[in-house]
Amino acid sequence: MAVASATSWKRRLLATLLGGLLLGAVLTAVQAQTYPAKAIRLVVPYPPGGTTDVVARHVATQLSERLGQPVVVDAKPGGNTLIGGQIVAGAAPDGYTLLFIGGSSMTSVYNKHVPFDLWTALTPVAPLYQGAYFLMTSRQLPVSTIGEFLAHARAHPGKLNYGASGPGTMLAMEALKTAAGLDIKEIPYKGSSPVTLALLSNEIQVVLDAIVTYRPHLQADKLKIIGSGGRARSADFAQVPTLAETGFPGFQTVFNGGVWAPAGTPRAIVERLNRELVAISGTSGFRDVVRQAGAEPLSGSPEDFGQIIRSEVEFWTRAAKAANYQPQ
Repeated sequence: MAVASATSWKRRLLATLLGGLLLGAVLTAVQAQTYPAKAIRLVVPYPPGGTTDVVARHVATQLSERLGQPVVVDAKPGGNTLIGGQIVAGAAPDGYTLLFIGGSSMTSVYNKHVPFDLWTALTPVAPLYQGAYFLMTSRQLPVSTIGEFLAHARAHPGKLNYGASGPGTMLAMEALKTAAGLDIKEIPYKGSSPVTLALLSNEIQVVLDAIVTYRPHLQADKLKIIGSGGRARSADFAQVPTLAETGFPGFQTVFNGGVWAPAGTPRAIVERLNRELVAISGTSGFRDVVRQAGAEPLSGSPEDFGQIIRSEVEFWTRAAKAANYQPQ
């Protein structure tokens, strides 16, 4: 009797567990079918006005139209993007809190202490764009080419300042300093907008940054653009040579952008978001927005986005090692 009772108890327990799993799967499927049923929060871990923010706001508008629910951009700058990243990493995995970023900035490449693991706390949803950092100078700096800039910087060691809008632009310039043997001092800022103002006022003399906030001033001839960190010349700035073709073979400073969700987000929701984001990335309006930022549209699967960011992390890891950079 005791054996039979124990066996019956185990069967009931197993049935309960299987029933719970089945119910969970059904609820997840229903949730995915009715998604989205309310507003979606799109966290941007950068200040308003920069490349990521500008593209994210365009994507939010288009995604809202396609999903039939508001998509609200929530700027959460600070902490080398970790503040915004941690908000999404700790959010419910239901598709209603998303993160707009490349991803490599939320790793130990840039940060001494990372409160979450990118690959276990978040899941990639879709890549959206890839762009280059451009080498730009103040009008007061008496240079017009990469060669002239290098000669001037070497003739005045420690006298020039560069602006860093975040960890990516800082490491990009540090990598260039190492490759070219330059002594230029860093001045950190919170985002590209204050860096732009500092370059206009000659508080700093050079930046290696995405172009979005600088473009109007370049067009007004208030700043100078002398080089690109891209893999190839930009379609919008075909006259501007890459650093790789002007004495630094293989030197590239690129950035990627896309959407992440909390780990554990149902695959059906991730795939729904991916389909909509792929469609958005193929529109002419999106192409115009990202090209204004010196970037080009990207599209692909969640797995594609994950691999792109893994490759980016590997590149910056090598760059940090070459520059002897220690994360703060």
